[in-house]
Amino acid sequence: MKIKMIILLITFAYASGFALEIDNTIPLYANWHIGDKFKFKVTKIKQLYQGEQLVRNDTSSYITNFLVSDSTENEFTVNWKYQTSLSNYNIPESLSEKFAKYKFTEVVYKTGSLGEFLGIENWKEISEMMTGLFSDLIDYMADNDKPGMDKESLKKSLQPLSQIYSTRQGLELLVFKELQVFHYPYGLSYLEADTIAYEEQLPNMFGGDPIRGDVLLFVKSVDKENSEIVLKQEMRLNPDDVNDMINSVLQRMNLPADELEKSLKSSELEITDDNFFNFNYEKGIPNSIVTERNIVSNINNQNGKRIEITKIELIN
Repeated sequence: MKIKMIILLITFAYASGFALEIDNTIPLYANWHIGDKFKFKVTKIKQLYQGEQLVRNDTSSYITNFLVSDSTENEFTVNWKYQTSLSNYNIPESLSEKFAKYKFTEVVYKTGSLGEFLGIENWKEISEMMTGLFSDLIDYMADNDKPGMDKESLKKSLQPLSQIYSTRQGLELLVFKELQVFHYPYGLSYLEADTIAYEEQLPNMFGGDPIRGDVLLFVKSVDKENSEIVLKQEMRLNPDDVNDMINSVLQRMNLPADELEKSLKSSELEITDDNFFNFNYEKGIPNSIVTERNIVSNINNQNGKRIEITKIELIN
């Protein structure tokens, strides 16, 4: 998440490698060293409602090893490694050797000296690995799935996902967005009982101008005995930008003029975030993070809601 601050509060103090509290100001930065290891559980939940009815409820999780593999005066290199799940594809034991090369995914990425996310370094290798996985899955599914499930049909069905994996931006913003979440609070000093208001610009995945988000970030609680700080972030996407995005998408659908006008008048979309960050500010590592995005829509008089939840929990 790249943020454009209206109020910029960056004040850091260092003493013997630990963060200091000055006038109730708590700086949150990466107090890491080469070889530091932590283990986290990442859970992703996606729920889809049509009206008030829950029609889809998907949950996936993985355990990841967080390793600080290198550091310089200005950067850290982090390895984020986890076991890839292929359980949804019902791959038989006889093919386990063929798919063994996809068993683990390791993301190597850089942060700034304060822990702010900079970017994935090995995105090309990840993209190539996923291209190979998709190709092997298509071969397997075409040979073993329902009649009529040919390779071309499978390629078309996987094409949107393949496109996401083919670019650095797609990997950073969509596939591994938990990394953006993980590093979001780093690089600021937080004043107890204060609120930071700022504007964030989110990428428009349909193309066009970024979508503005109005954000409040404030301290919920501080436990000085355990060096623990809990932050809450609330964000609401700018209604005008969201409406412009809807209008752009509807206009591309080549609807008849009267139907387009009716759709534009009746379509609404509201996107809000409620996120909690519980950090050990002495170590510069999260104890837990929970983010929840609610997308409430009324498109052509069809009401729906989508909820996306990400949980990151320190387990070691």
